[in-house]
Amino acid sequence: MASAENGDPVNNYGTGYARLYSGKTRKLLYNFPAPQEGDHFGVCVNSAGDVDADGHADFIGGDPGDMTGSPKRGSFRCYSGKDGKQLLSSL
Repeated sequence: MASAENGDPVNNYGTGYARLYSGKTRKLLYNFPAPQEGDHFGVCVNSAGDVDADGHADFIGGDPGDMTGSPKRGSFRCYSGKDGKQLLSSL
């Protein structure tokens, strides 16, 4: 797992991302760009355990600049380690 809260110069997201890599092959499995400009998604990422009980570890990413609702409220998103689908969100 890798992240950068201040942008992705390759894909020009400019507001953060999280990436999940295979521990076995080091191949990029999933790329998760910031949901919206200014979010700083990826300021923190961590394992969330097996949230959906599918036998694969899932992960959670922080989004402190999320301005959905009240200004600079912040949020989190939890993604499946199996298929990359969003499982949960604080929104």
